[in-house]
Amino acid sequence: EQTMWDRMLENIINSLIINIKNVHIRIEALTNIQNYIGIGVIISSIKVYNVNNKGEKIILIEDQSSFYKKVTVENFGIYADTNSCEMLNEDNSSFKVKMIESITNNQHQFILNPFSFEGIFQRNQESKLGSTFSMNSDKIELSIDHNQYKGIQILTNQYRLFCKQRIFSHCGRPDRPPRSERSSTL
Repeated sequence: EQTMWDRMLENIINSLIINIKNVHIRIEALTNIQNYIGIGVIISSIKVYNVNNKGEKIILIEDQSSFYKKVTVENFGIYADTNSCEMLNEDNSSFKVKMIESITNNQHQFILNPFSFEGIFQRNQESKLGSTFSMNSDKIELSIDHNQYKGIQILTNQYRLFCKQRIFSHCGRPDRPPRSERSSTL
């Protein structure tokens, strides 16, 4: 049985409209003395709004037993730049400009080439499946080269060492991650 708070939260989610533009998430790490690897996700826009069972845009949902949301994502891509330079510098305004410009920049080494898709999210209260999402896209291209793979391996290793350091941080040592797996087990 639903409480008043459950119904209120459900009504908020049912009438939620999302419109997000220019998403760029980037992680940079030093792979050796001079090279950085930059791994990132770019999305030009995300739009989510209510539709009826025919796919037509609506404002209010009449039938509370099920609802449909149309999700449109434009230019979603994942990259791993193996020979990049550090983006961060002293001037925060130029950093923001660089990040926004690189969303449409085709100079990235894409693992998942940018593509657009749209889909319908359907939630049915009476169905045992609960929720479904069906997606349409023209094509999805994946590719990874040796340098990207090695860079992702290095980042994964650095993250693992960071997690190991975090586990033992309450002991007061070590104050920096170990240089290698071998030195962390001694």
